[in-house]
Amino acid sequence: MIKSHNETEVWFDERKKMKLKNVLIVVKDIERSRKFYHDLFGFKMILDNDGNMIMTEGLVLQVRSLILRVLSKGLKSIIRK
Repeated sequence: MIKSHNETEVWFDERKKMKLKNVLIVVKDIERSRKFYHDLFGFKMILDNDGNMIMTEGLVLQVRSLILRVLSKGLKSIIRK
């Protein structure tokens, strides 16, 4: 049993712990970023999908222009509703 700061009893099931699996980093230059993370940490590219790159250890690189394009489409659809 773990008590929170307000002394309320909280039970945690150890099998249901949340785990961080991926980290997404938005970058300007995906190839330069790939080289940086490869040279610094040894991460290797698993998949290069035109502006969205998955690397080992759960690192995902995404080109800034792609995320801005996706966000602008989403905002346009919200505004139309």
